[in-house]
Amino acid sequence: MLYLFSSVYDDITILPQFIEHYLQLGIDRVVLNINTRQDPLMLDKVRFFTRDYPVSVSTVFCEPHTWPLQNLLRNRAQDQYMSDNDWAIIADIDEFQEYPSSLAALLRSCEEKGENSIYGSFLDRISSTGELPLLRSDLPVGLQFPIGVPLTRKILRAPADKVVAVRGSLRPPATCTPMTILRDEFGGRTSAVRATIHHF
Repeated sequence: MLYLFSSVYDDITILPQFIEHYLQLGIDRVVLNINTRQDPLMLDKVRFFTRDYPVSVSTVFCEPHTWPLQNLLRNRAQDQYMSDNDWAIIADIDEFQEYPSSLAALLRSCEEKGENSIYGSFLDRISSTGELPLLRSDLPVGLQFPIGVPLTRKILRAPADKVVAVRGSLRPPATCTPMTILRDEFGGRTSAVRATIHHF
């Protein structure tokens, strides 16, 4: 099985587009953790927007959003759903991953080589005017933000590489875990193939 694990905690405008994108990549099931702190009706909204998709809800909680908590709950969801031979794609709903070849073929290649993780790099997306307008649900997100620029790396000076896929029992503590730490402390064997993470 190929799972997608993500969290919902504020804006779900592009959630259907997010799910469609990953289903086209070959995802079998989407597993969501839902934070209702900012919107008590978030669970109902998610269920409405995902009613026609293979989506499961792992945890519903009401806490201030933090990355450690998000990672903890994602790891628990992986423990709940995955077996040793399954793969997990890890993405926030503003991250649309792109691979240089078929994802199914890439994962088969990783298995043959004994690799259990794949990294990706952020490519931040902005509008044709250079602005960041409010998201629209009625227009493909790629058309709303057609230009890719390395804002995260060049402007924010923030980590721009993250784990995008893991196999079986691998549970890195954070999605921006450096490759050396993933390898040395968590048994990660990383593919040389890199994904592009279109960050909207």
